[in-house]
Amino acid sequence: MKFDIREDKLTEFLLGVGMFIAGIILLTKNIYVSTPMFNHGIRIGGIYVRTGICVMPFLAGAICLFSWPQKLWPKIVTAAGFLFILGVAVFSVNIRVRAVPLARWLIILLLISGGTVLIFRAVYLRRKGKK
Repeated sequence: MKFDIREDKLTEFLLGVGMFIAGIILLTKNIYVSTPMFNHGIRIGGIYVRTGICVMPFLAGAICLFSWPQKLWPKIVTAAGFLFILGVAVFSVNIRVRAVPLARWLIILLLISGGTVLIFRAVYLRRKGKK
């Protein structure tokens, strides 16, 4: 049996996973994420809302859900409250990118995209003459 790296899907898959992980690690070293969620609040429309208040619709829905479990509207209120909490969390996140030379960004993008392509090629593409 002859070993050919171009025909070995496992090697291609592992190389892709390694490239993808290396690219993600380099990317996370250059991005700063912060949230003022527990200190300040969020502006909704023209009103400044403290983020602790965004839990109230979820709690009201949960209380109604335990009071009337067979009804549909408490489930809707609980789900809407949960989505409101997620929205507040997502919209209050500040993402800052550190100034990085272009060559480093190109290497990061090459590792992430190349690793993704190698993973998909190993998983989804069939080799010629193989079934």
